[in-house]
Amino acid sequence: MQELDQQKYQLNILQQDDIVDVIVAQIIRLAPGSLDRFDRKNYIIIKEFLHAPLNQETQQQQIQQIQHVYFHAPASKYDPNQPDMEFINSLKLSDEWYTNQPLDSIIFQAFRQDKAPGCQHRICGHKIICNVCNKIYGCRYCHDDIQDHQVKPCSSQIICRYCNQTQDFSQFCTNCSIQFGITTCFLCARTDWRTKDALPFVHCDQCETCYRGFEDDNIHCDVCQTCFTKAQYNIHLCSTQCSVCLQQFCESQLAYLIPPPHVVMRFMIFVGIKWDRMEYFHVLYVKNFYMRIVKNEK
Repeated sequence: MQELDQQKYQLNILQQDDIVDVIVAQIIRLAPGSLDRFDRKNYIIIKEFLHAPLNQETQQQQIQQIQHVYFHAPASKYDPNQPDMEFINSLKLSDEWYTNQPLDSIIFQAFRQDKAPGCQHRICGHKIICNVCNKIYGCRYCHDDIQDHQVKPCSSQIICRYCNQTQDFSQFCTNCSIQFGITTCFLCARTDWRTKDALPFVHCDQCETCYRGFEDDNIHCDVCQTCFTKAQYNIHLCSTQCSVCLQQFCESQLAYLIPPPHVVMRFMIFVGIKWDRMEYFHVLYVKNFYMRIVKNEK
């Protein structure tokens, strides 16, 4: 079993403000003879990995996600040694692949709550100092949510959460040698403890940022000034700003396509664990603004 190693985070030496609640994904199969996928006593854990920090904007939906158990893959096809998200995406399973399948032939994905170093956007061992206002924040998004200017991480210094040493960006602290994260982009000056199981990313030189996804499925739109998956790119309506909040896409983490083909900001929706079978919690513009919930719990 590939179990999450809590010892590497050394939470006992961190201040409470430097610790964040996180969601841990559990890839499981049921014990022989079990008929209840919600009974955790019956779980045989194949592997665990960090899924996401609890975020104030989507916390209610994330808690609901923790309470659910998802059909993940046929046991005969699942390879725990492959990065989970990319591997599941490559299987191209139909929406109802699990119909009439015995429970002992299915791999499930469950979730549990834990703690790790970081903020509500990043699971990492450092904070940033804005190169403009010289203030300290958990990450660039913590800063941009409050300030009227943007921080460029590649031009800013970082502070170790463990020893408070100020330094240029690195994957390890130059003073106490603690590791800040495992998934790292030196161009964006960002690192995260989430592995490619949950956080595969590709760097776009035009956007000067990283996007969650796969390199062969990422296309940059010069009009929208952001990136889309191939499927989204072919049907999206070009725009430089969010259909709902009117913020420029180039000022945000990522744009998402919602039906009809409007493009909205990441924080407008809650994305579930499946890219091809998502749970949406989003705002649409159809003559007037209104809230619409589209759920597909499987």
